[in-house]
Amino acid sequence: MMRLQTRPTLVLGFGVIIVLAGVLMAVWVTVTNATVQQLDAAVNSDNLKRQLLMDMRTLARERTVSIQKMLILDDPFARDEEYLRFHRLGTDFVLARERYLGLELSRDERGLLESQDAIVGRIGPLQTQIVDHILRNEHDAARHLLLEYAIPLQDEGFRHLSAVLRFQADAAEHALDTAHRQHRRSLAIAISLVAGIVLLSTVVALFTIRRTGEIERSIKQAKERAQITLYAIGDGVITTDQGGRIEQINAAAQAMTGQSEARARGAYINDIIHFVHESDRQPIGNPAIAAMKKNRTISSGASAVFVRGDAREFAIEYTASPIFDGHRQAAGAILVFRDVTESRALANQIAYQARHDMLTGLYNRSEFERHIGELLSELHRYPADQHWLCFADLDQFKVVNDTCGHLAGDELLKQVADVFRHHLRDTDLVARTGGDEFAMILRHCHEPDAHQVIERIRRDLCEYRFCWDDKAFTIGASFGLVPITADSGSLYDLLSAADTACYSAKDHGRNRIHVYRPDDDAIARREVEMHWVHEITSALEDGRFTLRCQPIVPARDADGAPLHVEMLLRMTGRDGTLSPPMAFIPAAERYNLMNLIDRWVVTRTLEAFADYREPGDWLLSINLSAHSLCDDEFLPFLEQALAQSSIDPGHLCFEITETAAIANLTRAIAFMRRMKAMGCRFSLDDFGSGLSSFGYLKTLPVDYLKIDGSFVRDIGDDPIDLALVESINQIGHILGIETIAEYVESDEIRHRLAQIGVDYLQGYHIARPEPVSELLKRGGR
Repeated sequence: MMRLQTRPTLVLGFGVIIVLAGVLMAVWVTVTNATVQQLDAAVNSDNLKRQLLMDMRTLARERTVSIQKMLILDDPFARDEEYLRFHRLGTDFVLARERYLGLELSRDERGLLESQDAIVGRIGPLQTQIVDHILRNEHDAARHLLLEYAIPLQDEGFRHLSAVLRFQADAAEHALDTAHRQHRRSLAIAISLVAGIVLLSTVVALFTIRRTGEIERSIKQAKERAQITLYAIGDGVITTDQGGRIEQINAAAQAMTGQSEARARGAYINDIIHFVHESDRQPIGNPAIAAMKKNRTISSGASAVFVRGDAREFAIEYTASPIFDGHRQAAGAILVFRDVTESRALANQIAYQARHDMLTGLYNRSEFERHIGELLSELHRYPADQHWLCFADLDQFKVVNDTCGHLAGDELLKQVADVFRHHLRDTDLVARTGGDEFAMILRHCHEPDAHQVIERIRRDLCEYRFCWDDKAFTIGASFGLVPITADSGSLYDLLSAADTACYSAKDHGRNRIHVYRPDDDAIARREVEMHWVHEITSALEDGRFTLRCQPIVPARDADGAPLHVEMLLRMTGRDGTLSPPMAFIPAAERYNLMNLIDRWVVTRTLEAFADYREPGDWLLSINLSAHSLCDDEFLPFLEQALAQSSIDPGHLCFEITETAAIANLTRAIAFMRRMKAMGCRFSLDDFGSGLSSFGYLKTLPVDYLKIDGSFVRDIGDDPIDLALVESINQIGHILGIETIAEYVESDEIRHRLAQIGVDYLQGYHIARPEPVSELLKRGGR
């Protein structure tokens, strides 16, 4: 350009014009360059801002989807992985937002973003709260917060992002219009000033054409990139005009609808898109049309299905939003939908598995309890209704399982489930609640009808023959029947009553029906036992068991004898009162809690006397139950406890009742020999109460016989009891076994036992049980 200004011919002939032309050219170049830079900056800024806004929108939507996935995932590892993804999406959202805020923004843009900031500040903690509920398995609370608060807030956030997007589009259009106006104004000035300067005008025109071409190519490339992005999206995207005619349809939408772009373009969207509800097949109004009518975004529920023209169906999720013009009026709509057939099928499968027992196809325990809870709620509204709950426990399942294996047991359970289904009505409900335990709800029937149905089931099971390989088994079941009324109490009360009734049926001989009655003696005993079971468990957890010790002294020359005490158990009640062992031991024996109690007694005894260092042959007697003798893990526990204790095993004597030893003779002998090899001693407790005492005595390696107290207490008045005590003492001495007499409650009995020759005495006349701490304070004396 400078060369044109210095040409002699122009300086001589057109000096003034050249000066004006130079000024004009300078102004034109400056304005044009500024316009180009403005357009470049506007296009680049618009593309970057639009991309960041779309990223923010996608990340926000994906966070909500992540929460919804966590709601349906049962696998804790999958849920943890989704939890990490949830936080990564939040981090990406913050990074995208910070990048956006780092760009040059107008006051209006910042105003819109500050409004959206307020929403983000509300929805972030809310989503975190929802995720916390999910991680604590509080799905109902999480779902309520998600549907009632989080999703509406997110929709409001999306509307603000859409407003920012629209503002960006308007700003880009405004920048382009401004550039064109500046260009036309400069061109008009140039033409008016240098009308006669053809060369200058030509140069300006050529320059203008070249720059305009570059701008158009940039805009075209931006449009092509937008088209490529649209077609690359995995979701189906359809845009329409205000009348519902399709303007654009991407590849994913073409694949799902089976329509080519040429065929779909210009067609009414109602002719191509048909959505129905999955459950009842009722049509769903076209969401694109609804979005334009309501001027807001429309989202799908959880059960939308797309039915294609060839009757093929897709489970889908969709979102439809209006496209606004400059006057905030709907000028069209955009419909985004995606195929979720596989994920919905998986979710349905997971939901089914969460409610059903996979072996029998019956409801599982949790679903069964949910139905009972609903019935109890209904009874508050309809107190006159009556239903029945029945628990069933198979009587011979363990025989089949142990004889033929688990496959046979599984097949038996499936066949039994079919028997239940056959006899129940469609309105009734049956579930498998445990290994061989089933439960039924008989709706809207009275006791005779309910009893008749269960009796038919009981009779069919009794007559049923289960065959496996070459074996045939008879089976049966015990049934507990409980009314479900407005007075049934809580779910726990109802289930406890049914369980108690079922156990009563088993206690009375099995293969029978027991109807729950609040005044039933068997039920009352069962409830008392269950009370003690709860108390035992609670006492073990809360440390409410305590040890007492009662001395065992020589019948002659008791003074100065080494310490010999029996460790006795007491339970401290919640009110501080002490309960004797016979109050809770029967329940512990019945419900297999004795091995836990025995472990506690052994552990606490070893701890209490760990620092006892008195000389002599002192001895601690600890009672062991038949359950512990039969527990394969108790002997290793006892050996390990003694190995870790500072007490010499020779200072321990284990008391085993005569009945427990004889009932488990082989195990008892093996147990006693193992422990005697370590130095422990054994006492046979309550000797004389069994019918086979003398016959088995020679085989048991015991050190002491404890003569049953029922014989000892009356030896002063009953010659038969006296003869029995003399016989037991004599036989014990012949076998080299020392004798201990219990229940020594008077001086007369003490003298008589000394005359007989009994070795040791124990009873209230000798000493009452006392806390271990009191004994140790006296140094064991």
